[in-house]
Amino acid sequence: MQRRNSSSHRSLLLSAAPWVTLLLLAAEIPQASAVPLRNRNEFERCAAELLSTGISPEQASVGCAKVWHPREVSKCVANINRQTPITAADALSVCFRSRRPEELASCVTDINKIGSDTPGLAMLDYCRRSLLPIRFSECVVALHREMDISASRAMETCISAND
Repeated sequence: MQRRNSSSHRSLLLSAAPWVTLLLLAAEIPQASAVPLRNRNEFERCAAELLSTGISPEQASVGCAKVWHPREVSKCVANINRQTPITAADALSVCFRSRRPEELASCVTDINKIGSDTPGLAMLDYCRRSLLPIRFSECVVALHREMDISASRAMETCISAND
């Protein structure tokens, strides 16, 4: 009877070993949310930042995976979303296609600061169309302030000058 008991205990321990190992390994893996943002790679940082703006997981995965510099795209979306009335989804569609997403964000936020009479999507489009977004926004802001013309008219003038 002793023998039977020890062999059943042994088989029970052997069958439980893989589960115990998995549980111990799982306890050692840090949770994604526990890893500080600065310690994540640029794809993780991009995804986390896009998700924090309200972008869906599906859009965030495409927005981060299909670009050369995912962190620049997420910064572009976050800056536009924080500093303008433009939605994160609208910003993502433009930042995703931009050659210079951080400059695009600066362009949009700078023009927005002058109290633009132009809807946000138009600002996004003008900044996207410009080859040099920061130079474009400097032109718009300067014409608006110095010549007292509307931001819409300044954008039209500056974009045609860039062409």
